[in-house]
Amino acid sequence: TTTTTTTTTTIQPSVCPVSPPLPAGTVTFATVLGDFDGDGNEDGLLTYQAGVDDWRLRIVFADGGGADSAVAEGEDFAPPRPIGGFDIDGDGAEEVFVTVGAGASTVLVGFFDVAACVATRITEGGSAAAFPVGASIGSASGISCPGDSSINRNFAQYVADDVYEGGFAPYLLEGSVLTVFPGDGAGFTADEAFALAVLDCGDLTLP
Repeated sequence: TTTTTTTTTTIQPSVCPVSPPLPAGTVTFATVLGDFDGDGNEDGLLTYQAGVDDWRLRIVFADGGGADSAVAEGEDFAPPRPIGGFDIDGDGAEEVFVTVGAGASTVLVGFFDVAACVATRITEGGSAAAFPVGASIGSASGISCPGDSSINRNFAQYVADDVYEGGFAPYLLEGSVLTVFPGDGAGFTADEAFALAVLDCGDLTLP
């Protein structure tokens, strides 16, 4: 006799209020998925323009509730775009990753912590955290997530010939605050420096 067991996930009614529909014609950027409340179900993440230079992110939880939050750096020339989620601090709920700006050769990545139906911008040193990812002839910057409640800012600066100097700065996440700790300095070749210029957090990719 063969017994087949089927496991289903029951989604309970939302404890978060349902977000109102966006007005017709609202500029939005595609929904990506992540488990932002740690319930084991995939939630949706999108960004949208609520007004002139007023960009917001919206989380649509799997149970039907929602959470909206302002993305202060939003500009028409570099509107914030959703990236997805990664559990930086190991609490079972993924932090939100969103682009919050861009330069000629870099993209700035910002982070949000989600708790009690509210998405709170993660800060570092009292200001909204925004880490660059990208490279130019003179420098390279990237982000990595080692999975130990920290997130690393990686960087290299051109010195001479094929020599770059830089290192790795680890930040510990507690709640919605990042605290930097002493990192390791390092020397790099050009190829090694440019290899730092990535977002290396799970399967996240820049939009």
